[in-house]
Amino acid sequence: MVTDLFASGKIYLIHEAVNGNVGIPKLFAQLVNGSFGITIKDQEYYAIFSNSKRNLLIILYKNDAGVGVFKWRLFNSKFKFLIDGNDNIMITRNQLKRLILDGTIDGKWNSIYQQEKLIN
Repeated sequence: MVTDLFASGKIYLIHEAVNGNVGIPKLFAQLVNGSFGITIKDQEYYAIFSNSKRNLLIILYKNDAGVGVFKWRLFNSKFKFLIDGNDNIMITRNQLKRLILDGTIDGKWNSIYQQEKLIN
């Protein structure tokens, strides 16, 4: 699974929706320039974004070697995560796995099958 590829790095969930067609250079530049209201000083991290429809998750991963983007689209539901106001939040690695598998980070699961898959 993609979340097992890199076992370290902080994970930031960004509140602001982004264009689903955004490329790596533009997204990374916006993040570095503080356009999303967050300044990340870590050498290795994940920055998690969603589009305005909340059916596309965009995961930017940065380490000393470079930067990459992984996109995950849900077919029949929306990513469900609540961010109070304009605050960006940090999430755990298990919450990231759940977000990719189920589209949620807490509360009720969309899929009992995915819940059992992550727990077992």
